[in-house]
Amino acid sequence: MKYFKLSPILLIGICASLSFSSCLFAEEGQRFDRHLKQVSLKERAEKALTKKQYPLAVSLLTKLLNSAKLSKNDDKRAFAIEFLGVAKERQFQLAFAKKYYLMYLKEFPKHTYHSRVKQRLRGLLGMQSIVSNSQQVLEKGNHRRRKQINNTRGSLGASYRKSDLVNDLGERRETLSLVGVDLNVRGLYELDDSSLQVKISAGHYQDLTDDERSTNDRLSYLNAVWKSNDGSYQVDFGRQRNRRKGLFNRFDGVVFGYGVNKSQTLNFYTGYPVASSRNLFVDTERSFVGASYDWNDIFKNIDISLFVLNQTIESLTDRRAVGAELKYINQRTSVFSLIDYDIFHSELNAILLSGSYSTKERTRFNWSLNQRKSPYISTRNALIGQPADSLEELQNLFLTDDEILNLALDRTLESRSASFQVSYPISKKYEISSNINWLDLSGAPASGGVTEIIDRGAQIYLNSYLRASKLFSQNDTNQLGIRISQRDTSDVWSVYVSSQYRWLRLWTFSSKLRYDQRENTNGSSQENISPSFRIQYQEKEHFIYTELGAILYTNQLVGLGDFKTDIYYLYVGYQFYF
Repeated sequence: MKYFKLSPILLIGICASLSFSSCLFAEEGQRFDRHLKQVSLKERAEKALTKKQYPLAVSLLTKLLNSAKLSKNDDKRAFAIEFLGVAKERQFQLAFAKKYYLMYLKEFPKHTYHSRVKQRLRGLLGMQSIVSNSQQVLEKGNHRRRKQINNTRGSLGASYRKSDLVNDLGERRETLSLVGVDLNVRGLYELDDSSLQVKISAGHYQDLTDDERSTNDRLSYLNAVWKSNDGSYQVDFGRQRNRRKGLFNRFDGVVFGYGVNKSQTLNFYTGYPVASSRNLFVDTERSFVGASYDWNDIFKNIDISLFVLNQTIESLTDRRAVGAELKYINQRTSVFSLIDYDIFHSELNAILLSGSYSTKERTRFNWSLNQRKSPYISTRNALIGQPADSLEELQNLFLTDDEILNLALDRTLESRSASFQVSYPISKKYEISSNINWLDLSGAPASGGVTEIIDRGAQIYLNSYLRASKLFSQNDTNQLGIRISQRDTSDVWSVYVSSQYRWLRLWTFSSKLRYDQRENTNGSSQENISPSFRIQYQEKEHFIYTELGAILYTNQLVGLGDFKTDIYYLYVGYQFYF
């Protein structure tokens, strides 16, 4: 066998040629691999669409779109964009499908498949319309079903109250024998785009004594509140009660609220004040119109309301007020402030500041400062103490309008009060609470045949109690308290103790004993002992109670000795909840 001997130069040349050839083959191989990879992405995406594997198709088409962007291959980019739209449409993601179809039509207005993509977009828009209509039909159907959903709750009750007075001669006199029937209803009803709330509270009370002076019917509430679901409109109509926006106590009327935005509301109201719930029908003697503007969260946790109100009585102005309310509430603190000024009588009707605060340790503070007219200033106050029932009768007595207004001012007293309360939990079982109240009510001059009301000065009331729960068992609550009051004509101190026990979560037994001692400035005095015992049974639909008690008076009159008077009473009642 012969061997060939290669020169070094020839060997170097062969190696160089082989190296160059391998480089050429490697570059071509990489190009071929990239081509196979791109073809594979397109084919795999088409295959995924055929098999309805839409998430996989979206992933492959997104990669193909990115590679087409790098290679600037419009055909592949057009394909990727079109079928990304198809995949999104098949996934029912219509907004994304619409996005890709519009992208295709914008980038490739003259592409081969432009008309096909345009047709896809038209079909998609038609599908969106169908979905929208179907959703509306579904919502209407839900609303129709919601019409059938209502919530009516209330109670129907009957009660009997009886009391007898027995003097120290043994004479007995029936002072009360009253049967009452009460109906209370609250309803909430869902409409298509709104809701309706209904409130009814009425009762009949039959006096069984010989004179029957206490027989009456009462209508406390009979009103409905309609609200739109978006909060834009609210209408309250009927007999209602509102102590805000310049309105006080009950009235028969309408309050219309318009939500300017989420935080501001414009209110209009009109109606007739109700002097007593015993008035079953609308009394048109007085009427009012008013408006208010409410800002909720005008600052953090602060609500403000401004109001104006004009009220007339017969042919005269009864009250014309402007004012404002401010409310601040956060997790532990609440503050409420009110100012009401009568621009017709040029008098400050009321200014109020009250609030509360709770600490982390559950200590609670409550306070109140109040200065107001008593009753609120109005021309109708001229009737206080008069034999006339209307201002027209006063006018017939040859009184001028100015004289009537002066009588109204004379009959309006000035009331100032302040209170402070603190409650402190000593432990899980014990809590102590104390409050002090100060009240000063002015006098009134004699005028129009009405005698003078003497200013009696300030009155002070102090009350403290200790409450203990779970003292003897897991279901008892007990309280021991003392109350002291200081007035111009008398001083009174009281001590009371009470205990309550719940048994089987259905029965409640309560007892209370109170002792009062009054010392009058004229030298006389009075003491009384008041024991009472109450049993009640309550479950979901039924509530039954009975209470038996007495008030044992002993009056000590200067130079006349002691006189005893005892009052015994019995309360029985039943309520059915529905």
